[in-house]
Amino acid sequence: MVQQPLAWPLPARYARLHLPLGSAAKTTMATGVPTRRTQRKPSARRDAVTSSDASPVLSYAGKRDAAEILAGPAARISRVWAPPGLGSEPESNRLYFGDNLRILRHLLADDCVRGRVRLVYIDPPFATQSAFHSRKLAPAYEDTLAGAEFIEHLRARLLLLREILAQDGSLYVHLDEKMVFHIKVILDELFGEAAFRNCVTRKKCNPKNYTRRQYGNVADYILFYSKSSGPVWNRPVEPWTESRAREYQYVEPETGRRFMKVPVHAPGTRRGATGGRWRGKLPPPGKHWQFPPQKLDELDARGEIYWSPRGNPRRKVYLDQSPGVGVQDIWLDFKDAHNQNVRITGYPTEKNPGLLERIIEASSNPGDLVLDCYAGSGTTLSVADRLGRRWIGIDASREAIATSLRRFAHGTERMGDFVTPAAKRDQTTRPHGRTRESLFDSLEAVAVAEAPDSAREAITQFVLLAERGQKRELDECVRDWRQRAAAPRQGAAAPAVAELRRAERELSRRDAKLAAVIATIGPCRLAPKSGGFEDLLDAIVSQQLSNSAAATIRKRVRGLFDRGKPSPAGLARITDPALRAAGLSRRKVEYVRSLADHVRRGVLDRQALRRMSDADAIDALCGVKGIGRWTAEMYLIFSMHRLDVFPGGDQAIRASMMDLYRLTERGYEQRAVRIAEQWRPYRSVASWYLYRHLEHSRERVHHMERARRRFHVERGA
Repeated sequence: MVQQPLAWPLPARYARLHLPLGSAAKTTMATGVPTRRTQRKPSARRDAVTSSDASPVLSYAGKRDAAEILAGPAARISRVWAPPGLGSEPESNRLYFGDNLRILRHLLADDCVRGRVRLVYIDPPFATQSAFHSRKLAPAYEDTLAGAEFIEHLRARLLLLREILAQDGSLYVHLDEKMVFHIKVILDELFGEAAFRNCVTRKKCNPKNYTRRQYGNVADYILFYSKSSGPVWNRPVEPWTESRAREYQYVEPETGRRFMKVPVHAPGTRRGATGGRWRGKLPPPGKHWQFPPQKLDELDARGEIYWSPRGNPRRKVYLDQSPGVGVQDIWLDFKDAHNQNVRITGYPTEKNPGLLERIIEASSNPGDLVLDCYAGSGTTLSVADRLGRRWIGIDASREAIATSLRRFAHGTERMGDFVTPAAKRDQTTRPHGRTRESLFDSLEAVAVAEAPDSAREAITQFVLLAERGQKRELDECVRDWRQRAAAPRQGAAAPAVAELRRAERELSRRDAKLAAVIATIGPCRLAPKSGGFEDLLDAIVSQQLSNSAAATIRKRVRGLFDRGKPSPAGLARITDPALRAAGLSRRKVEYVRSLADHVRRGVLDRQALRRMSDADAIDALCGVKGIGRWTAEMYLIFSMHRLDVFPGGDQAIRASMMDLYRLTERGYEQRAVRIAEQWRPYRSVASWYLYRHLEHSRERVHHMERARRRFHVERGA
């Protein structure tokens, strides 16, 4: 069929497009050209209420005037606790106990806070009309507001937060599908539609089974607003992986650099230089050059313009010029606690620390003030402190304050299995017939049990405050906190958190396969141990045993020492039959005697080990009967906190590398060492992730097997 020309005239506004005929028209994609609102003529049929310039307003019963909310009563504050020698309170971190509306009014009158808060993140109740309890069944908070009452409750606090924010500040509001649309209209009303940045969709959990009449509900939402057009913004990126870098499919023969080709034009017409000719060519219809001709000439001179065989220019974008892919508004990596290895406080609805880390790093700088007026378990405050930000937290729940204080002192704890007994859990998480095969297992298990989250410093530089009249409600919390804050922290200095984060970034950048593991597992938590005689004793006792058996025998052996504190002198007072009765074999009794002798005679000196290189320290440790290279390497990782040790002979590390990198037994040692070379100087961190990868894979297989059995049972029924 021959295409006939159009039988009607084109409107005048299309006359300037000069649409080309033939093949050029077929290859030109349709483009949306932005229009200016000032060019739009008001329609006579459109009244003032429905004008395009009028933002929608949410009307409901009980909506108060903004001036009335701002003029309401402010909280009267009493100091509950502060560390000795803390500087002036206005510049200190603060944790408030009381009603956040009255406390926000109090902060609004504080010159050190009003207009100085760079970032606000809040995770308010979701209007679920439920009461929430902690994992230990302590009452946490009640979420009983709904409808107009909930909207006005949140609107009043958002109004005060708007006044407290700095001009270049940002606000993040975390909600679910029930109220996110209502609160979006409220935020547009308070901040203006132009202040809206994103509605981030976060995958909160694993797939649901409630799909008989609807799609599975696995997401919640974060509304991101800024107070002005120029907020603080540190562009977050996801590190390159092989799949993400697939678009960079071209390689320069001269340099070997990978690049992708992108257009040198952009949508919209321009009348200036970017709308004219360059090298004799006009930009495609409805578009303009991205750069002036002079800049395009400079790019071409540097070899950054690719010319197709037909003479069409495209710009080269090199892979090595970007640290990664800009983060988009769908976040899949920050689910709530979803497996037994995730560390939690036990407070209900607590959020993933990685989520807060991304938000705080993107919308604030070190030294900035971060505020969370629904502090809950203290995730925002803890992450802000770790990232070098100042912070203010507010919560009306006594359990929330107690949880935050526990977190400040000792961090989080591995969630574990809340139902299954430990002995049975150890059996079900391993393949049938397999016994303990990795020293990583026992030392990691001891580290987790003894130091839940000690790879971080305790948070003590803050002031605890309360509304006047509510101070006594915190008496028990404060007594517990004073004991925790005064207790000395055990163990050698752990690797700095910043160094671990740097290790994660470097490993992700260098190794695409390991990057995927890091994204799945989350932050590295190499928990420190005391680094002395008892660590080596535990390692020898745990050799060739399952986790549960090792834990039982360790407990029995420690019970033989005075006050349960192992020492070489104490071991000399314990008889061989007593050690055998505790569960040690004759050979292990000989090993622990050799260890005690080396430490007592100074042959194995802890301070001397710290001054040695990794290789020399391993040689010194291997001089003790019963300590082989694997045990020595684990000791360096967990007790001496050496970050560049690769225990390639450990069976768990071996199994993990064979799975992740598709290695075979033949030639494993050479290939494993070659792969590990790219991880220097963070091979210990990479090894930690390899072990976690294997553990995660086994747990996934276990759950799949359970699901398969359940399916067959239901099918048979």
